[in-house]
Amino acid sequence: KALTDKEFTKLMDMFHYSSRLHRAYVLKQAFSRVLMFKDKENIQWAIDQWLSLVASSELPEFKSLLKTFKFWREEIVNALTLPYSNGFTEGCNNKIKALKRCAFGIQNFERFRNRILFINAKKGHATITSHVLPKSA
Repeated sequence: KALTDKEFTKLMDMFHYSSRLHRAYVLKQAFSRVLMFKDKENIQWAIDQWLSLVASSELPEFKSLLKTFKFWREEIVNALTLPYSNGFTEGCNNKIKALKRCAFGIQNFERFRNRILFINAKKGHATITSHVLPKSA
């Protein structure tokens, strides 16, 4: 989203008082340009350029970011280049955890299991009948 003239003026005023804020903003803008690339080679090149900017910025708030990119580089590049993610699975896990918090103290596991299947089935993600297993003896 582009800034309005009034917002831009306020931003420039803030930069006048804080050079660190200005450097952090420049890094944020530079990273948004990294995201414009879609192929692996260009993204790797852009990330390298951006990380060198981060290192030269001497902002202590960004030191952990350098470590993160060092250890998770391949995964970050894959997340930016591949057309799929684990977002759906994470969403299902989040729903289950929320349901688990609400159902604290309920002792009937079968009901809890069926409720999990129901909340996923109602949006067309699964069918209850295909997932319900017979009770074990």
